Amino acid sequence: MRNAKDERVYPEIQLRRLQRIRRLLDRGIRPGKLLPLSEDALDGLEASLQPAAPELLDETVREILDAMRSADAWQVESLLRRQYEKQGMQAFILRTIVPLLHRVGELWIGGKLQVFQEHFLSGQLTRFLNTEISAMQKPAGKPLVLLATLPGEEHTLGLLMLTAMLSARGISVINLGSEVPTDQIDHAISHQTPVPASLPL
Repeated sequence: MRNAKDERVYPEIQLRRLQRIRRLLDRGIRPGKLLPLSEDALDGLEASLQPAAPELLDETVREILDAMRSADAWQVESLLRRQYEKQGMQAFILRTIVPLLHRVGELWIGGKLQVFQEHFLSGQLTRFLNTEISAMQKPAGKPLVLLATLPGEEHTLGLLMLTAMLSARGISVINLGSEVPTDQIDHAISHQTPVPASLPL
């Protein structure tokens, strides 16, 4: 529909359907399969994607999820800091962040998570990891690793998680971010290639 200013206006029922379709697209299901489906068919499809048994979560992960639901930034930061200091970066990524994001994905697919809650947590994780990466990269040395996602992949938390784990091992990382065209990746690599000593600078 359109309003008096000729702007598109979507009824809430349409917004709910679009949110469901977006969740299913995030699971890799093609638009051509989703768009013709009725609400009952979407219900069945979402149900089929749920795990047979819920994963047992660490108590701190549960606490982070609770803090996410209430958008309590201080509590999320405190819990992340506690886990990181207790586990170290590699275990923190594998035993806290990965299960946390997996559970967030399940809640998103099940329609039990609001968009603002998922974005809030992503922002908190991004800030936390970037802070720790910055501290670890200052003394980092060789080898140098360049990271990016290709066009069509806009999510960057995976890059940050890998950057953090490499940084914890003293490896220098250049994170180009998401959806970088391949020719630009080539240019970035060529700019990092050492110039032979025999060539004039």
